[in-house]
Amino acid sequence: MPRVPVHTSGDAPAQSREALRRLERRMGRLLNIHAEMAYAPVVLAANQAMGEAIATHGSFGARTREAIALTAPRIPDWNEAGYDQKLQKPRGATAEASQATDAMKRPHKPRKPWEPRR
Repeated sequence: MPRVPVHTSGDAPAQSREALRRLERRMGRLLNIHAEMAYAPVVLAANQAMGEAIATHGSFGARTREAIALTAPRIPDWNEAGYDQKLQKPRGATAEASQATDAMKRPHKPRKPWEPRR
């Protein structure tokens, strides 16, 4: 099975480079998911457009969106998309927010396919 390359802002396709530089500045570092999306510039652009649409037209403020982004990966069976403890400080989360999201961690117990989700 072919693998998608993980690019940097220097070796990505030309159409992705500026978007990757902006993401690096905003996040403090380049997340793997964005570095992989850079392989197909249209995918990276679509991801950014979706984020901008949510920010512009959504009803949640920036702090609430960030709290959701930091909390959701701690829910069992959630597909973590790169948000983790390392990103909280550069993105402005307070120590209280970090502790609150850590308190939500529960040990993941795999469920049987026939068991309902909790």
